[in-house]
Amino acid sequence: MKQNKLLFLLSLLLFSCKPATDMVSEEENTVWFKGNTHVHTIICGHADTAPDSVARWYLARDYNFLICSEHNFFIDPDSVQLPPDRRQDFILIPGEEVTGRQAIHTTGMNLKKYVEGLPKPSPTETKTEMMQHHTDSILLAGGLPILNHPNFVSGAQASDILGVKRLHLFELYNGHPLVYNWGNDIHKSVEAKWDSLLTAGMLVLGVSSDDAHQFQAWSADDSNPGRGWVMVDSKGVLSADAITQAMAQGNFYATNGVMMTTVAHQPDHYRIEIDTNFTKK
Repeated sequence: MKQNKLLFLLSLLLFSCKPATDMVSEEENTVWFKGNTHVHTIICGHADTAPDSVARWYLARDYNFLICSEHNFFIDPDSVQLPPDRRQDFILIPGEEVTGRQAIHTTGMNLKKYVEGLPKPSPTETKTEMMQHHTDSILLAGGLPILNHPNFVSGAQASDILGVKRLHLFELYNGHPLVYNWGNDIHKSVEAKWDSLLTAGMLVLGVSSDDAHQFQAWSADDSNPGRGWVMVDSKGVLSADAITQAMAQGNFYATNGVMMTTVAHQPDHYRIEIDTNFTKK
């Protein structure tokens, strides 16, 4: 619960990063759509479940949208078979985990086509250049870039991320056990990196995902689903474009357990109410 409370507080800061001109009062009856922007299937070679079954896991647990974000492989949502009698408030958003060198991975959300994650090798290539290549390529393909797990292996330091243009989303929390959200010997915590970026004037918002790979075995050492997600206010419209636009505008919060009933924000104050019935203990 301690980490849930921490991410809850960070998710509030997410809204405070929005420009004042974008802040509008949220009504108490806001419809929040629950979704995961980062999950893997058997296609990647190191996950254990087919796309159809992966999608059904989230469908059965009241998610409203999912991105099957495979490494340098574009999964067409129309190719994923869902039950014909399923509830209609669940969609698959096209996407890909654009995967480059130096442990730089970026989700391309709502892509219109496949994006190549590996540009022509350069002996002087920097992490910043790799992230910029991903960001530019994803935007060119009509998508929204989300930098993934900056603390994964060599990852990305705040100084690497700071130079990337048009990147405004990154994973503040990732549920994979090997991404070290809280820091390790070579990385500060992702929260500390985020603070450095914001202090330096970079507008970047925090996303939460589970990065699930294992659906068959469950343990703290497995990358299981359901450990992180986003709640999106797309003004009651559940479509790939509406969800993507809402996230691009910062109309969402990131969580690994805390759920809210109200997020009311004006330029001079906030009002937050926690949904105690649905918040994970």
